[in-house]
Amino acid sequence: LMEEPHGRGIPPFHLAPSLRYCLAALLLSLLVLLPLSVPIGILSGIYAAISKHISSVPGALILSLIFIVPSLLLQTMLLRAGVYLPGLALGRPERMSLGWNATRLQLMPLFVLLALLTFVFVLLSLSAKLSASFYPARPLGAVWAIMLLWFQTMLGLSVVTTLYGRYIQNRPLRGEPPLPQG
Repeated sequence: LMEEPHGRGIPPFHLAPSLRYCLAALLLSLLVLLPLSVPIGILSGIYAAISKHISSVPGALILSLIFIVPSLLLQTMLLRAGVYLPGLALGRPERMSLGWNATRLQLMPLFVLLALLTFVFVLLSLSAKLSASFYPARPLGAVWAIMLLWFQTMLGLSVVTTLYGRYIQNRPLRGEPPLPQG
């Protein structure tokens, strides 16, 4: 949006850069998730088998945390690798290593950010399921679910775009000094 003319309302849609962004994101996801799909499936099966036999809330919480933390670590790695994606949407030939290197000292802040986002997304998902149970055969539940999905998508894109601006373009966040070059 920084390169779009201001004051014209909604900026025009640029199909080619958007497709580059989407295809690169899909490729990145496949490169990371395909090799991990078998171990993730095995761990999910173990989790399902163990969780059937846990009746206490603290036990279920501990078991969930055992599986949530590695999931958040995987998401953090994906986010670090994907920080370069907004550059593709701007038509710049960025490389995945650019985002990875730019965020090398930001593992814990990115992990916490993803933990908060995951919590928000879970709440939104529960909200969509709850609305679908109240309005099972009515379009209102579907409309609400689509609105929540759109909000989640926009929130995720804004996070990646903000990280791109902060760590690759070295633009400070409001009230923050620029990162040192290096």
